[in-house]
Amino acid sequence: MEQDIKRLPDTINPKGTGIPGLTATLVQRTDKVAWYLRDDSFHEVFIIKNGRTFDGSGMMEYYPSNEDFGKTAWCIREEVKASRYYANLYMGAPVNERLDPQRYSDTTG
Repeated sequence: MEQDIKRLPDTINPKGTGIPGLTATLVQRTDKVAWYLRDDSFHEVFIIKNGRTFDGSGMMEYYPSNEDFGKTAWCIREEVKASRYYANLYMGAPVNERLDPQRYSDTTG
């Protein structure tokens, strides 16, 4: 029997930033990857983690903790770079690997 998982909300107040009242709004997501835009113009892109609810009664998705950043979550200033990180995570590629839709051909010959 598959259990329902409480999804992350579309708007969230990320903890651990030291910025009182900071809000992040969902830009895009799949079942595995999420992209939020904070109201200080930083983008947070991360692999969604699931775990038990705080009261142990069910399952829920978790916003990344400080320890996740640089491993399964990234905070990025530039939207284009955030988009690339999101695409790479969605495709299962490392975030530092460039994904281009076009294949390059050898033009030396």
